[in-house]
Amino acid sequence: MSSAQKENTLDFDNVITENEKQDAEYTYKHSKGYHPNMAFIGRIPVHIENRNGNTPAKYQQKETIERCFDNLKKHNLKIKNFRADAASYQKEVIELAEKNAEFFYIRMMDFEDIRECCGKITNWQTIEISYDKKEVASILYAPFSGEKQYRIVVTRKKRKDAQIDFLSGSAYTYQGIITNNYEQTEKQVTEFYNGRGDAENSNRYMLGDFNLHHLPFPDMDTDTVYMYLMAMCSTLFEWVKTILVKNKTKGVTISMRVKAVCFHYITVAATFVKHAGQRVLKVFSPHEYCVLQT
Repeated sequence: MSSAQKENTLDFDNVITENEKQDAEYTYKHSKGYHPNMAFIGRIPVHIENRNGNTPAKYQQKETIERCFDNLKKHNLKIKNFRADAASYQKEVIELAEKNAEFFYIRMMDFEDIRECCGKITNWQTIEISYDKKEVASILYAPFSGEKQYRIVVTRKKRKDAQIDFLSGSAYTYQGIITNNYEQTEKQVTEFYNGRGDAENSNRYMLGDFNLHHLPFPDMDTDTVYMYLMAMCSTLFEWVKTILVKNKTKGVTISMRVKAVCFHYITVAATFVKHAGQRVLKVFSPHEYCVLQT
C-alpha cells in the first residue's frame, strides 16, 4: 500500500529549542531560543518552519498549516486525521483542517465559553485509559459564535480546592477535544487524541537524537537549514531501521532510537585480516552481518 493510500495521521506541534544564538529571543519559558513548529506523519517529519522564540504559538498558525497541507498534496499524500494542541483551537485552523482531512481532533483547554454547557451535562460516563479513570461526555457546540456545530468530547476532573466555578456551577475543571468525528465513542476519541504523545516523542527525538538542542550555527537562517538537513537524516534513519527490521536483523526493533541502533548494529569493532590470500573484514559481534535487501 502506497503512502498516498494509507490512512495517514498528521500531528502538528510547536517546539522550543533553547539556545543563546546572536538573534535568539526570549521564549515563554523565560529563556532564549527559537520556536519552530513541526508536523509529523508517524515518525517522519514532513514540515518544519522555524520562528524566533518570542513568536506566540498561535501566530499565523493557519498560514503555516495551509503550507503544510499544500506540500503534502504536491507529493500526493492524503491525510485522514489531523491532531493538534490547544494553540490550533482557532476558527480558521478548524475550517482548514476540515477541508484538508477527513477528521480533525484539536485540544481545548479551560474554555470559558462552554463551561456553562459543561455544568448542565447529566450523562457523564466513567472510562479507564492507561489505568486512569476519567469522566467523559459529548456535547454539540458552535464555537466562535458560528452557526456550524461540532462535537466536543469533554473530560472533567474534581478540583483539589473544591472551589465551585461561577460559570459551570460545579467544582470541576474541564478539558475538551473538538472533532468532526461523530461515530467514535468518547473513549475512542480520547485514546486516539492521546496518540499525539507519540508525536511529541518525535519532537524530542529530533531535539536529542538529531541535535536540534545544540544548533551549530550563530544565526536563525543557517540553523533553519540545519534543521531541514536533520529532518532528512531522521527520515533516512527511519528507512534504514525499517530495512533492518525487514531483514530480521537481530537486536533491532522499529521503536529503537539512534543510539540504540548504533550500539546494537553499527558501532562495532572490526579489522581486516588475511585469509586464503584475500583481505577479509572480520567483525567482532555476535550478530551476522550481510548485505541488506530493500
